[in-house]
Amino acid sequence: MSPDRSPVAALLLALCILLTGPAAAQEVPGDEAERIEARYMGLRAQLSDLQDPRDLHSRLGVDLSPSPGGPQAKVELFDLRLALAQMALVVGTNDQLTVLRAQPQGRLVAISLREGSIDADRLLSEARRLDPAAVVEGAMAYPVLVQQGATLRIEDGAVLALDRGAGAFVVNLGRLELAAGGIVARGAVNASAHEFAPFVVTAGTGVLQAEAALFSGLGFGRTPSFSGLAVIVSGLYRPSEPSVLRASLLRDLNAVRFVMTKDSAISDNIFVDARSTALELRGTSGARLSGNLFVDGAGDAIRLSDGARATRLERTEIYRPALNGIRLRGASNGTLVRDTLVWQAGKSALSVSRSDCTSVEGLRAIASGQKGLALRQARASRITGSTIAGSGSSGLYVTQQPEGTVLDLEGNRFSANRVGIDTAAPARLVLSANDFSDQFPRFLDGDVQDGSAALMADLSGRQPLVLAAGGTDARFLPPPDCAASDEG
Repeated sequence: MSPDRSPVAALLLALCILLTGPAAAQEVPGDEAERIEARYMGLRAQLSDLQDPRDLHSRLGVDLSPSPGGPQAKVELFDLRLALAQMALVVGTNDQLTVLRAQPQGRLVAISLREGSIDADRLLSEARRLDPAAVVEGAMAYPVLVQQGATLRIEDGAVLALDRGAGAFVVNLGRLELAAGGIVARGAVNASAHEFAPFVVTAGTGVLQAEAALFSGLGFGRTPSFSGLAVIVSGLYRPSEPSVLRASLLRDLNAVRFVMTKDSAISDNIFVDARSTALELRGTSGARLSGNLFVDGAGDAIRLSDGARATRLERTEIYRPALNGIRLRGASNGTLVRDTLVWQAGKSALSVSRSDCTSVEGLRAIASGQKGLALRQARASRITGSTIAGSGSSGLYVTQQPEGTVLDLEGNRFSANRVGIDTAAPARLVLSANDFSDQFPRFLDGDVQDGSAALMADLSGRQPLVLAAGGTDARFLPPPDCAASDEG
């Protein structure tokens, strides 16, 4: 369509298109689709070969500083009930019954580390000395409690295997360091608690430092502490330093969860085949996520909830999550999503609900099963420089926006979606320099579809366009405070 088409002709064409009824989503342009699929297939092939943490270290080229070590930790037998009680002070008691049922013959023994540092090989040796039943075929059979003041080091290709059938797991209240090391689940299904799987939780003032680490087969249930790999901060005392998860492979985990942490760094990791949400941040502040890869998975790839604020999410690639690529909910304000690809999300590439001050820059939402982006009650937000293509329903869906809300859309490209933008009570959308030239035949739907003629008269967005419709009642909502979100 030529850019100088008259408004009357544009209106006639818009009416013709609207009368044809719903249109099927078009194919993403072939070259782009082929490049993304080739990248995905290459990742799957590479991941199948990564089994040893040293291979992971070599592939990612991470510079690992050797641990200074220190006096050897004291290794003792410990009452499991006391270990769970210490854990419950921080994370609560949900699902502890499952953990107790998973202990064979009602065994109530754990291995405790205190006052010093120990590596994985020495841990197994000392545990075997205390009780030969503590280690079965090279795997830890008893739960391990790292007390405050103790450090467990897993380094240089060492892998600590946790026996699923024996009910093993790791609770870290001190320091857990992995450098080209791993923690994996091993063994048959637990006879007394089929749902149980080993887990690793860092709680209270504990610190996790994991670089070029391998985590595999961990986690069960919905309770964060047992989810697979978890870092949970609670109570009056905080850790002396932020936890770090860097350049690591997380395979077949139920979930990775960071809860109430501050300034955590999660970078250059690979999450593959997660059994629920691959990575969830709950109530965190100032988390930095960069360079992470998410490959397949049964839930959302990334979820921010319960007031996770001031999160920076950059240079992320997400391939084929069963649900959403990135999901924000529950006052997860002040989130920045930048330079991110989401391919073939089962639902939406990005879903924002009841979360303000979201900034999206350079997102590529490609071939989403439902919506490319979905915003619900998301005030003071903007989407710029992004590509939204091949969505099964709308490229952008905006609904239930409080009266007075303005959504800024600038420099985006809408292509081959079933509908470009769909709305239901969107308040105001301000469009500038957005490219709809490959969005035929449906541009707008819902309560802003009357703006189709104006949009079609200027598909490259040379002139700003305001799409306005009703919003929801905003009388009882405090105004959004993006400055406070940015402060973390």
